[in-house]
Amino acid sequence: MNAFDVLGDPVRRRILELLTDGEQTSGAITDVVRVEFALSQAAVSQHLRVLREHGFTSVRAEGARRFYAVEAGPLSEVDAWLDRFRTFWDQRLDALQTELARGRRTARKAADDEPGRPDEAA
Repeated sequence: MNAFDVLGDPVRRRILELLTDGEQTSGAITDVVRVEFALSQAAVSQHLRVLREHGFTSVRAEGARRFYAVEAGPLSEVDAWLDRFRTFWDQRLDALQTELARGRRTARKAADDEPGRPDEAA
């Protein structure tokens, strides 16, 4: 299973989102995912196992509890693959930034040209 197969599942993506704030216990993850996706505890455990086996998460034991954390390695690989496509959206974001700046200039000019507005240069 490649990284995109792992990330293609909305449950696994949600688990990773939950872990962006830091380590979470398997119980805390299960509680959220069970409510949001109406899954059994066993099903959530399977998703956690897939993430762990493919290197997206790590797990550490503390007594009977298991703490999961995000691992950057596989996400870095995804980021490197996506890097080839960034020029497509970077160009569009640059164009959007230009248009937003143009709109702000137009709005400022319109406000400065309002009748009855005192001249700031005087």
